[in-house]
Amino acid sequence: MYLKEYLKIIQQNFSTHISEEELFRLLFDSIIIPLNLTGSNGEPLDYSKSYISSILNRRRNIPSILRDNYYNPTVIDGMREYFEQNILSELIPAKEEICYQMMNIVKEDPSISPQGKLQLQMIAHPSTLSVFLAQLFGYVINANATHTVEKTAQNEASLKIFCIDKTNNLCSSLCLKNFSPKHKNIQTDLNNIDNLINEIKNMPYDSRPCSHGLFKFPVTTLQTDTPIKISSEEISIISRIAKSRNIELSPDFFELGDLYTPFGLNSPLYNTIKGGNNSKVKYERFRELLDIIDQLKRWSPIEEFFSQFQCVDLVLENSGLKPQQDVSVTLTFPESSLFTADALYNTNSSIIRLLIDNFDVSKLLGIPGSHNYSNYDDAFSVKRMRYIHSPFPTAGYTTKAQIVSDFKRQYMYKIYSNEQGMSLQIDFPEIMQHSIIAFPTSILLREGVSKIDYTLKSRNLPHMLSGTVAF
Repeated sequence: MYLKEYLKIIQQNFSTHISEEELFRLLFDSIIIPLNLTGSNGEPLDYSKSYISSILNRRRNIPSILRDNYYNPTVIDGMREYFEQNILSELIPAKEEICYQMMNIVKEDPSISPQGKLQLQMIAHPSTLSVFLAQLFGYVINANATHTVEKTAQNEASLKIFCIDKTNNLCSSLCLKNFSPKHKNIQTDLNNIDNLINEIKNMPYDSRPCSHGLFKFPVTTLQTDTPIKISSEEISIISRIAKSRNIELSPDFFELGDLYTPFGLNSPLYNTIKGGNNSKVKYERFRELLDIIDQLKRWSPIEEFFSQFQCVDLVLENSGLKPQQDVSVTLTFPESSLFTADALYNTNSSIIRLLIDNFDVSKLLGIPGSHNYSNYDDAFSVKRMRYIHSPFPTAGYTTKAQIVSDFKRQYMYKIYSNEQGMSLQIDFPEIMQHSIIAFPTSILLREGVSKIDYTLKSRNLPHMLSGTVAF
């Protein structure tokens, strides 16, 4: 994509008429104003109409003072706000059309890799339009630039690791968190249980008649229809939970009134329930309540198992002038501080059985994307294949070894011991300029750490980079 194409789409979607030269100045003021850039005589930096025209017609390069300063930290910090106040505020309401037009050109651009196009696609949305246009602006002004030694040095320093804090914002210092599996929130289930119990307490039901059926004899005598009741086991479970939640049950809490299954239809093949509407609704609420309780019973041991670990959530940022490809990240931790899949060999068999039915690393440990960073799986279209447990013994038996293998395949990190302690390695196929991508999952820790040293290698960098994330 060239600058002229980029300007044309914005120009066509401007709510008022604006010339190419005016739009050029408006866009590049996002760099000039924050840095107070000036000309040779100290006047505010500006360019003539003919000079801008030669740039747009690709007879002249964009001045290096603009290209090189696009990734100045002061410019980056204010870029999104500048675009929102000076560009987005002037666009027509149909912002989806702008995303569509821009992405049509991006998709046809052979100089942008498939991963780079996917990352741009993820933010090509009206809610993130300022970020999308700002990032694309950085690409088009550097697309055909000849990189100098100074720019190469800046590009080398552009890859960096950051932490995600407890509020899902990025921070340069180390932030350890108590790990909580993200697949399910027990507190949400408990709140739903409280709400359902309190709702059922106040629900009416339809009175049960003495008998059903054609001959009006008592049901217990003729045995024509089957009354529907909450079983004694279910009553015991709900009563215990209500007591633990300090909820007092009403005397007729478990009464369902006139619900029954007609004679001959008391079979799994039929789902016919007769009775008044009030009783039917109350019975449905009971089934919802018991379903949540069942899920909670099955999930609770898994959450308890993982709650013994701390974790750290990390992202990789590329604030440089061009994409970085085949990025390899290696983190160093103290000996025995990392949780590894081999620890599952010593795990209680009942936990293993629950993991067979519920375990999905991308859901349990994954780091969801946000407006600050992209999700790893989405950025690289990762499809994590998991072992499917067969309920039939003759079709295969899930062993602990298979669970460990499944964990290693989904966790995606290569973990090994060395002289410095333990190393964790992960690869990023590509990260676009001015992009931030989260690691595949939270990194589980058996014990706390005070710092994480890291090294970064990329096909585009002549040297290995290193850094530290510390308290």
